[in-house]
Amino acid sequence: MRFVHSQAIFLIAVCGIIVAGQDDVAVAGEGEDEATTPATDKSPVRMKTKNLMKPSFIPYCVTRDVCKPVCDCAIYEDCEILEMNADVRNRILVALNQARSIQTKGEPQASGMPKLVYEMELEEISKCWSARCEDEYSECFRTPFYTETTQTVGLLPLDIQVSELPLDYWDRTIQIWLGEVRKTNAEVVSSLPAGKRGEDVHSYAQILADRIHKVGCAWSRLVPTGGSSEQPSLIFVCTFAPRGPRQGEAIYKTGKACTTCHDGYQCDNKKPFEFLCKDVNTVVAHPQGKTDDEQHIREDEEKPRGISLDEPEEIASISPKTIPRKANPYKTRTVARSSTFIYGIDRCMVVLLLSLVRCF
Repeated sequence: MRFVHSQAIFLIAVCGIIVAGQDDVAVAGEGEDEATTPATDKSPVRMKTKNLMKPSFIPYCVTRDVCKPVCDCAIYEDCEILEMNADVRNRILVALNQARSIQTKGEPQASGMPKLVYEMELEEISKCWSARCEDEYSECFRTPFYTETTQTVGLLPLDIQVSELPLDYWDRTIQIWLGEVRKTNAEVVSSLPAGKRGEDVHSYAQILADRIHKVGCAWSRLVPTGGSSEQPSLIFVCTFAPRGPRQGEAIYKTGKACTTCHDGYQCDNKKPFEFLCKDVNTVVAHPQGKTDDEQHIREDEEKPRGISLDEPEEIASISPKTIPRKANPYKTRTVARSSTFIYGIDRCMVVLLLSLVRCF
């Protein structure tokens, strides 16, 4: 029962904390039934272009035969890589760290949850993968420092008439990823299940994995041409390092907060993330996160590049609010499975005491 209560608190957090002051953010509603789609029928075949989105470093691809075809980083037809800037990075990073912070005070309580730091090399990997404009994730990428990475990938249908792309779209996607908490319990947290049960919580497991402490993201836009039957969509990719949990591994260790921080990490009791373990060697970027790419690197060149962006100084409370159900068009697939899973969040009716922004 304690875990069920924690899930309810987590879901209202998902509906509220990511909004960051936006009044018109759509909330993902109840998902549809799962449908199985053969891989050969998932979408029309799109051709690669000669343009590449390769990372600026090597190695960036795992040397397995199965990975060779997906590591060319070719930009596919009708796929446009969208801009990443300090505002987008900050929005993503704060939302993900808010979710982690909540779990340090929920049940089962996370005992050594690191605060995520943004990594530019992981962003380059995410750009490479987003150039395909496909709603699948890959585990074929690495960096010179991290030999394994994992990803979360999301797709949102897009109105072709939309001329601007507000950050709300990132809010919606992260909200849906976190909505997988509905399919978790204490057993899942302690040992990630195999097969479909594990895939059902894949995105949640990456965001809440205490072995992960770096993230870098990218997004792209699919605008089909030439009579294609594909729907205009936005694709969201976040790459995490080190890799997330595998089958049988815990998503995170449980116990009193801050008691199992990794070596070189400790809690500093500074709000709003006082119970997240922080890298004592991280160099904090510009106070408002308004930095250019030259400032998004560590001073120590022997360590991987990373930035630690600032968060709001205070935690605001959220009043009880009923969120109306809406259709959830979100879909996600994995490279290993052809099933399409549709996720959504039912309702949020619990008082959230821990949040960084006001509710809708």
